[in-house]
Amino acid sequence: MPSAYPWEYVWCLSFIPIIFSLLSFPKNKLKYLNYAYYSQFLFGILPCMIGLGGQLPELLEYVNDMEGSNTPTFKGIFPMVIIWYIFFAVALQIHGFSMYFSHNLAAAWAPVKRD
Repeated sequence: MPSAYPWEYVWCLSFIPIIFSLLSFPKNKLKYLNYAYYSQFLFGILPCMIGLGGQLPELLEYVNDMEGSNTPTFKGIFPMVIIWYIFFAVALQIHGFSMYFSHNLAAAWAPVKRD
């Protein structure tokens, strides 16, 4: 089994925003929701973007020379770099939507400023 990339260890901490979100619900605690928003970026989006950039040379090598590249494959058929990019597409959408909805919820919970 290959060793994990460093960004994978950080991405494994992407459950932390869920805990902050759940803690914010009982009394509409905006502070915890903001923690969830920023930790979603730190532990979800950022590691995926680092992994995306780290896999880019391997993807370009595979795209330029599909038969001659030494890209690892899944069961000898499907290149792992394509599977990684499918994962990145799904993970970035999930984390992005989570940040979007956290932002909208924080805006709804924020006190109204009156002049």
